[in-house]
Amino acid sequence: VDRIQLNDVARVQEISKRVYGFDAGTYSKSLKEEDRKYLLKLDYKISDAHRLEAKYQYAAGNNANDQSATKTNLPLTSNWYDRRDTMTTDTLRLMSDWTDALSTKFEVSTKKVKTEQNPLNGNGFMQADIKNSASALPADVAKAGTILIGPDRSRHANELRNTTNSFGAEANYLASSHLLTSGVQLESTDIFNLFIQDANGRAFYDTIDAFEAKTPSRLNYQNAITNNKNDAAANWSYGVTTVYLQDEWQLTPALTARAGIRSELYDASGTIDRNDLFIQRYGFSNTSDLSGRQAILPRFGLSYKAAPKLNIRGGFGLFSGGTPNVWVSNVYTNDGVSVDDVSSSNAAQINGFDGHNIPAAISSQLVAGDGNVDVMDPNFKIPQSYKFQTGLDYKFDIPSFVDDVGLELNYSYTKTRYGVIWKDLRRQNPAIGGAQNLPTAIAPDGRAIYDTTPLTTVGQEFNVNRGY
Repeated sequence: VDRIQLNDVARVQEISKRVYGFDAGTYSKSLKEEDRKYLLKLDYKISDAHRLEAKYQYAAGNNANDQSATKTNLPLTSNWYDRRDTMTTDTLRLMSDWTDALSTKFEVSTKKVKTEQNPLNGNGFMQADIKNSASALPADVAKAGTILIGPDRSRHANELRNTTNSFGAEANYLASSHLLTSGVQLESTDIFNLFIQDANGRAFYDTIDAFEAKTPSRLNYQNAITNNKNDAAANWSYGVTTVYLQDEWQLTPALTARAGIRSELYDASGTIDRNDLFIQRYGFSNTSDLSGRQAILPRFGLSYKAAPKLNIRGGFGLFSGGTPNVWVSNVYTNDGVSVDDVSSSNAAQINGFDGHNIPAAISSQLVAGDGNVDVMDPNFKIPQSYKFQTGLDYKFDIPSFVDDVGLELNYSYTKTRYGVIWKDLRRQNPAIGGAQNLPTAIAPDGRAIYDTTPLTTVGQEFNVNRGY
């Protein structure tokens, strides 16, 4: 770090402990990382026709993030965090052969996943960005380095838990040259997603002296309007009911055809608070969810035994997938009603901030209906893609060396039918007023960033059929 000296670090550490009662940490530390996996599987042969399988899986690990120092920024260890992921899965499967022509499979499972991101020195303090400039003059501040202490702003309120329960039933029936497969899958997922940046406050100090004097130049704060982090969590669930049918038809001894269709129907539960200000600005409701959305997915394939050791295959179909749970969760979290943010440079409001307790002059400014809004388009469609695949399998011998060498060649092509796009509705919206093609952000190096997503009609066409 070119712009920060060891004596700067030592002084920040001392002030943090003496003035704020917080351990800022150090600039270097070795951290322990673990990765544990357990698998237990039991098979029980009930009879010649029935078999029961039970499986338990556990996986847990952590990843220590040191926030990566740069030439100008030095995060001390209190700004680092430990990400811990835990997953448990329980599965019970019953497989039965009722006759030579009919077999069934029943499966029930539960999967629990938890992600925590814990600051190394606790989570009851602000993130402080402290310049080591010689003075508060803009020219000095611009060329100074920054020491970061306290929990990283994105770890102030960050927890993700989800539990998925599923049930599946499948039957296979052989009727002459047809193998018929049908089934149903019921899956429900409960999600708890808590994410708020700057929930403990993020304070900026132009000099180390300002840090000592508790005189920040700016204070950012975001929270639920109740000032209780947990009230901003997205606590919701969704389910998918899938029904499918397939016919595998032996047309000739060498040619086999497969045709099938699959239906996926979604439902969702959870509260999305209505935001009247959003409706006034954009003309549609912010309360849309996944309920009632459906995907009908046909598939077709052929397999041809061109020679005893050569098989040629190909298939075409419509496939779903890629629904981003985090984006959907944001619809429940960021309704603009329950969460708001404040940024203040008013010395009368922010001077004396102790890093632990948000000043009342700041916390009282949180207003329902004035926060950021993430919304699902009322016409949103489940992401879908067309897929074409072809290939061949060939076996051959290399005399006097090796037999049955396998060669497999594959080609696949994917074309998006309904993709997912995130769009900033403020762009070119007359309801906002003013110039409509302004930069949406400023990059760290000072360059303007513009929204480059394809132009769409407000409230429509959030799915795009672009991409391969």
